[in-house]
Amino acid sequence: MVLKVVSQQSGFAFFGRTLRCAPFLSEGCGMDVNYFKDILFDLMNESDALDVADIQSDDLANMFLVVMKDGTAFSVHVTKIEN
Repeated sequence: MVLKVVSQQSGFAFFGRTLRCAPFLSEGCGMDVNYFKDILFDLMNESDALDVADIQSDDLANMFLVVMKDGTAFSVHVTKIEN
């Protein structure tokens, strides 16, 4: 899966990570994108380091709009890349 972070104030940043086979999460190799989005939402929501004010999710577009307490906004897009 690839995680893209787009800052409306500071331009574009890209962070990529490939998840390896995790048979206990789903049948076969890989993780379900909806399960990954749930985990990602929880991580962003519960993080003290991020200083998040609001998270809006668009499940159909596989995207989050994350607003920080200082007003900076980020669009987080989740795309599953098949092996």
